[in-house]
Amino acid sequence: MKTLWWLVISAGLVIGIGNPLWAGGGLLHSIGVDTARNNCWPDAFVPSDRASVRMPFVTMVANGWMKQNLIADHLFDESGQSLTEAGRRKVQWIVTQAPLRHRTIYVKKTLTEDVNQARINAVLAAAKQVIPPDQKVDIRLTDVEAPGWPAEYVDHVERSYYKTMPEPRLPPRSSSETESSGSSSN
Repeated sequence: MKTLWWLVISAGLVIGIGNPLWAGGGLLHSIGVDTARNNCWPDAFVPSDRASVRMPFVTMVANGWMKQNLIADHLFDESGQSLTEAGRRKVQWIVTQAPLRHRTIYVKKTLTEDVNQARINAVLAAAKQVIPPDQKVDIRLTDVEAPGWPAEYVDHVERSYYKTMPEPRLPPRSSSETESSGSSSN
C-alpha cells in the first residue's frame, strides 16, 4: 500500500511539474522555438532587407518616369489650355510607346482650377485620338517642374560660346621643316 501511495504522489509531481515545461507556453517549448529561430536566423530577414535596399531605386525609377511623362507648361499654347503640336506628339508617345505600367500622363498643375481642368481635357482629347475607345487613360495633376532650361537661355549660352571661340589657324612653318621638306623632294 505504501508503494502505491508513493507511485501516485510521484506521478502527480511529474504531471504537475512537467505540464508547465511541455505546455504551449512552457519553458521547454520556448527553448525549442528559440533554437529554431537561431538556426534559420539570417534567412528570415533577407527578403525584408532586400526590399528596403531596393526601395530607393524603385522610387527613383518612378520619379524618372514621372518627369519623362510630364506635360509641362511649354507643351501648352499661350493660354495654357490647349496642347501644342509637340504636346500632342508627346501624349501620343506616352499612350502608345511607353511601357504599359508607365503610361500615366502627368500634367503640370496651375494656380486656377479652370485651367487645370482645361489642360486635363486637352490631354485626354489628344490621347483618345490614338487609343481604342475602351482603353482608359490615367491623367494626374502634379507640381513637379519640367527638367531643363528655357530655350532663350540655352541659345544665349551657345551664342556667347561661339563669340569667344578663336579663329582656327595652323601654326607657322618653321625653317627646319622647310629645309627637310626641300631635301626629301630631291
